Amino acid sequence: MKSIETQLFDNGRFTLTAYDLDQDAAVESAWTQDLLYVRWLLDEPARPMSAFELKKLYEKQAKEADENGRQFQFAVRAKQDGSLVGFIRIPWVAWNNNLCRLRLYLPDDAAVQTCGDEILQLALNFIFRELNLELVTVDLSEANQALRTLLERFGFSLEVRRREAHYQHGRYWDELVFSLQRSAWMANHREAE
Repeated sequence: MKSIETQLFDNGRFTLTAYDLDQDAAVESAWTQDLLYVRWLLDEPARPMSAFELKKLYEKQAKEADENGRQFQFAVRAKQDGSLVGFIRIPWVAWNNNLCRLRLYLPDDAAVQTCGDEILQLALNFIFRELNLELVTVDLSEANQALRTLLERFGFSLEVRRREAHYQHGRYWDELVFSLQRSAWMANHREAE
């Protein structure tokens, strides 16, 4: 049986840290060359972003998070060498309803497939154990099959389908909103232990 203390920010291969404004912006800038990545990063027309632009975005997000207490963000790093693997962002928490929205930013489908499970587990540990929330939602384009498969493997349920809400690959795709309740996560988590 595991001890009552669970590492929230570390799982053996990966660790959650604060952003390194300069170094993380430089790495993520290269990721924005992928239109699929940048479409989920921004709610505006997709375009490659410079490290300077991303640094300003990080600073804005940090200021908003500090002011309103409803946002959380982490850089995900490989423990072996400290390299940036991706980001976990919780862009809003509805404290009165005990729910939040989660965004995973990984550079490509290969990263989702090779390390998505461990990174999503870190995010859910933080959401359910530290923030003590009851429901987490994730929205994604139907075109993002790798993330959809990951969410379904973790027990997320499709709650909402917004018809043709995203334009990618020369066509419109539905936006899918998945959710996971704390009780379902706890039941699955206990089985895994």
